Amino acid sequence: MKFNLTTVLLLIIIVLGILYGMKSCENSKINEKLAEEQNLKLVLNDSIHKVILKNGEIEYTKKSLQDNVDFLQKNISSLSDNQKALLDEVKSNKQIVSAMRDKMEVILSNLNQNTVVALNDTTYEFTDSTKDIEYNIIVSGIKPSTQPKLDIQNLVIPNNQNVSFQFDKTKGNPVSVSIINSNPYVKLDSVDSFIIPAITKTQTKPNIFQKTGKVIKQTKDEIIVGGIILCILKIFKLI
Repeated sequence: MKFNLTTVLLLIIIVLGILYGMKSCENSKINEKLAEEQNLKLVLNDSIHKVILKNGEIEYTKKSLQDNVDFLQKNISSLSDNQKALLDEVKSNKQIVSAMRDKMEVILSNLNQNTVVALNDTTYEFTDSTKDIEYNIIVSGIKPSTQPKLDIQNLVIPNNQNVSFQFDKTKGNPVSVSIINSNPYVKLDSVDSFIIPAITKTQTKPNIFQKTGKVIKQTKDEIIVGGIILCILKIFKLI
């Protein structure tokens, strides 16, 4: 078979197409691995961010772990005790797609109530009721040379909590968990969360360029294979 210039060029295109496909697949795997490692490092270096909202409520945010269980298991030495405990819970239930583990503390400070006690009084009752705290405390044995006693009859600290997951505005739009407490006495001590599998903003809210890129990425292999087939058919003059 004699090969003219057109045939040689088509053969070169075929070879380049095959090499491009192989290299593209290899680069895709490398990029995915790098992204996983970068995301894990980003989360592990993050801390709880606290913001007081206009209505007085307190919002806490922290980046979420986003990856598959196997990858996190391989990097378990890098996780905190709280993250390890959360990973164990996720592994025990294959249906979980997102999870959060937090620790709250109730811290009562600067809670004062002054009163005057008469000489013949042996007991006094402290009461208060606000939107943040309600209590009824009885103090007895307040006379000299008596054994004092503190009796908490009632102590209520109401709190409305809102938990949500949202995309950050930083590079890569990582997901963060947001916790809002309505009661200033309720403090967040620690929080960790998982999103499994990982999701990105381009998957849930893509713009027109991202939509176009997604279509090209999904069909590039078919385009390359189709081009190679056409070249082969052209070489053997089947079309």
